[in-house]
Amino acid sequence: MYQNLRLSKHWLMMDFMHDPAVYEAYKPLPFEKIVTEEVVDQGIQLCTELIEPMMETWGVASVSAGYRPYGFGAAGPHRWSHDAGSAADFIFHDWVNREGSPIKLAEELMFSDLSFERIITYAGSEVVCLAVKRDNPRFAIIENRNHPDKAQERPKRIVHCNCKDDHLKHPLGFQGFVDWRRWPNQPLHHAKGQIRPQHVRVGRYFTLLDFCRDEFGIERGLPRVVVPEVSKRQIIYARMFADILDPLTNEVGRLAVIEGLVPPALTKIYDKQTALLRSWMGGRARVKFVLPEGVGHEAALPYLQDAEGVTGIDVEDHGSGDAVAITLQIKPFRPRTLYASDKLYGYAGGLVPDHLEAYSHLLMP
Repeated sequence: MYQNLRLSKHWLMMDFMHDPAVYEAYKPLPFEKIVTEEVVDQGIQLCTELIEPMMETWGVASVSAGYRPYGFGAAGPHRWSHDAGSAADFIFHDWVNREGSPIKLAEELMFSDLSFERIITYAGSEVVCLAVKRDNPRFAIIENRNHPDKAQERPKRIVHCNCKDDHLKHPLGFQGFVDWRRWPNQPLHHAKGQIRPQHVRVGRYFTLLDFCRDEFGIERGLPRVVVPEVSKRQIIYARMFADILDPLTNEVGRLAVIEGLVPPALTKIYDKQTALLRSWMGGRARVKFVLPEGVGHEAALPYLQDAEGVTGIDVEDHGSGDAVAITLQIKPFRPRTLYASDKLYGYAGGLVPDHLEAYSHLLMP
């Protein structure tokens, strides 16, 4: 199964199997037909040669959009082939939390020693699209930007450079884009203006999409991702889990969730007790995650045992090498820190920011 297939120290194939183009299609996808040796090889290259080294510099990342099998649009490296290379969309959380703009990340990547096919940034979005290719990589930097005098104009695509030696020809391409955040009511051109689970940051190192994980939805073609506009209670639960897992992530590195939140159509697959724990609609809830390769449970337990809300911890070996999987069960509590896509909101003493006051009754049973 894809949830046991490891691509690198911090990444499993499952992390890349929840692309919007795929989870919105509702088509059954037989794992053995869509995840071939070629696809796995491309995923390993993307993770080991680019994303893992980038995380050493820019911190933990989340996938926004990943692998798309043939038949789901998005031609090119998102299909993961030897001819086109491989690509995925990422959010580098610490970079975003430090107010680093994606185009400045692209600039630093250009001046690094890393090889890449392209990096694409999007106006008003934390997301960057990263691609690798073994043969003749272009080192292309592409920015979707808003026109300065026409705020609602669709961003234009500008290729700044096609090789590392070419960046000096475009010295202005990386300047003047520090204020990159969306302002109120500004449409999100990335993802056709839709706020999707990957745009809802629920913790220092997590988006809502990080927790939308299941074992069966892909094979059965069932909807497996909640919609932010109608899932306020589930978003609060995701914030609870992120509140517990952020300190552990800060210590050991990125955690790969393999069993998390599932929408109503998927809860019908499970027994009643499992469905209640994974629907995140009230009472106790459960999530299962895999530690980075080589990290034992002894390193994780001190961060989990005394955390608020934790009612159960189960440790088992995982199918990907020497990795360890941990099942964490919680009861509702009030998260200490709330993160949002436009900025960080922190609060203490039980105070809740005004914009979240309407959700406060959902925090407790």
